[in-house]
Amino acid sequence: MISQGFMWFNVKKLCFAGEGQYTRSFCQILDLHYPSFLPQVSITIYNTLDRIILGSLSSVFDVGIYTQAVNINSILISLVATLSAVLLPRMTNLYAQGKHEEVQRVMSSSMLFNSIITFPTVFGMLLVSQEFVHLFLGRQYAESYVAINIVVFALIPIAFSEIVGRQTLIPTDNVKLFTASVMSGAVVSIVLNMLAIPLFGYRGAAVTLVVVETVVCVLMTYFARKYLDIVDLLKIATKPLVASVVTGTLVYLLFSSVLSISNNLLSMLLKVIVYSIVYGFLLLLTKTISHKELSLLRKR
Repeated sequence: MISQGFMWFNVKKLCFAGEGQYTRSFCQILDLHYPSFLPQVSITIYNTLDRIILGSLSSVFDVGIYTQAVNINSILISLVATLSAVLLPRMTNLYAQGKHEEVQRVMSSSMLFNSIITFPTVFGMLLVSQEFVHLFLGRQYAESYVAINIVVFALIPIAFSEIVGRQTLIPTDNVKLFTASVMSGAVVSIVLNMLAIPLFGYRGAAVTLVVVETVVCVLMTYFARKYLDIVDLLKIATKPLVASVVTGTLVYLLFSSVLSISNNLLSMLLKVIVYSIVYGFLLLLTKTISHKELSLLRKR
């Protein structure tokens, strides 16, 4: 509340030019910024209302299991969304200057790096979720790994939404379309949770979360289609996806049939190390990253 209070004190500087003259009305300021406010409200709705519905239609146990899974997933989302936050000012500047070829180049590199981070995060989490839960959450939340293994798939549409939403719709002044996508997700979330939770409990809420993020991603992709070559972006994600699946399969087979480690910490660390080495080797083998993409990050 204190931080918000300081913000509203500064509104005076935007409204008054001095000597009783108004530069703009309070309503004009709200009109400028409410489109950015509505998406946050919608995101908050389907990120919190699902737990309220879960608590009303299911049990406290289900709420605890689901909440822990969502909290862990939120940390992973922060990792995936970092690149989008870095590139947003650059994308806005490029769109403003009309440099469409440069936009396509930066967008392709953004898709590549998002894919390189997202896919191994998803499949890596599937491999270590049980050990992670036992180490950091305890036996009372042992079932959380089931919810984690479901909600972690939401990272994939979220990562793509960062590209077609935050890096495309917002810089091109299509905030209303961005808002419509997110608000549609909120509506779908409420409807599906009301249907799925009474039947499947926390599993239904977890699946709903993935479906909602996919719906939002599809809508944003549809709205951004005239600014981006969607097919080319999906092709860029192919190599990291294949490398992640192959690596995940090899690591799973290795630790399930060859190496049997009872110590959770040691098992998790070895899986992460082996996964990183194999995945990195496959990226180099397939020449997924070039010097051009690396120079883009250094430039930013």
